[in-house]
Amino acid sequence: MIGNPMGNVLGNPLGNPLGLTSGSSNLSGKKLVVGDSLAGGFYFATVIQGSDTFVLVVADKSAEVSLAYATASSVTGATSTSDSKFNTDILAAPTTGFPAAKYCRSYQDGTWDMPASDILTLMKNVLGTSAANPPEAFKFGGPQAFGSDPYSSSSELSSTQCFGRGMATNTTFQLSKTTANIVRPVKAIRVSKSLMSLEGLSGVFEK
Repeated sequence: MIGNPMGNVLGNPLGNPLGLTSGSSNLSGKKLVVGDSLAGGFYFATVIQGSDTFVLVVADKSAEVSLAYATASSVTGATSTSDSKFNTDILAAPTTGFPAAKYCRSYQDGTWDMPASDILTLMKNVLGTSAANPPEAFKFGGPQAFGSDPYSSSSELSSTQCFGRGMATNTTFQLSKTTANIVRPVKAIRVSKSLMSLEGLSGVFEK
């Protein structure tokens, strides 16, 4: 995530996190709907923190890879459940040792993150095959649909485990850091109240 846009507002990962909307938004007069292509991925939520607004984007299905969280057991301090950028900054800083976060950060333009646990859960609730109304491309068998294997988050649980979850069920996992699991990058884009440019759209973001 960028900065700490959500603080700890995602304390109930299976519910409807405060400050998040997963419906449509207006960007430069264009209606932005969950599943729309945006900034090299797909829009899935809007985060409002004080006067700042962020849009959340998940990478294309082709970006999914199976990588270990870490190559050895250690306590990293990447314990945020809501701030993907905070965790990824910690994990991607060393030259080696944390392949999944390194991969996510280096994806495309280098502004992507390994999702924190609550962001992973939000994606599942909005885009997962068991979501109430996932976009067509994310439905079972669709080109962007999440798989059945556990997905790893950047949220550390202990020196040996990180949080993971199934994206088609409510199953959560305490994953071994040194075992390869699926990761899919995300990014949070700060949207200014003033004129801005995002994916060729210029104008004012309207809440």
